[in-house]
Amino acid sequence: MNYNISMKNILLIVTLFISWNTVAEEKVWYCTPKANAGLSYEDGGYKFTKFNNIERISIKQTETNHLLISKNIVVNSFSEKECTKDAIKISCSNGTSTFNLNNLGYATSSSSFGWLYGGEGAENEEYNDNMVVIAWKCESF
Repeated sequence: MNYNISMKNILLIVTLFISWNTVAEEKVWYCTPKANAGLSYEDGGYKFTKFNNIERISIKQTETNHLLISKNIVVNSFSEKECTKDAIKISCSNGTSTFNLNNLGYATSSSSFGWLYGGEGAENEEYNDNMVVIAWKCESF
């Protein structure tokens, strides 16, 4: 009889441990912009600017280490194949947008789509959007 009680306790502990590890696989980061700079497209050319409309974002780091970003600062998310993780950071890039986040919560993002697809003398100026680099401070609770 005593054996059954201790076996139930062991099973309960193992179940709780497995559940905790499943929950712990995903992490949410809350990132506040600390500095930014960029180029805005105005009147047929690019001008240096600081953007005032960059807001705090939340980022979900999935168990497969790709990032889902809450607001469209660069992209809404990166696919698994667009992200790599090493001992210090997660780096995601889709060719024109990047997001890098280190273990301490420092992050950078950039978007360079405009110049690549527009540029001077481009036939279709709708691609001449803003380019921006942002420094973030992120916290996870």
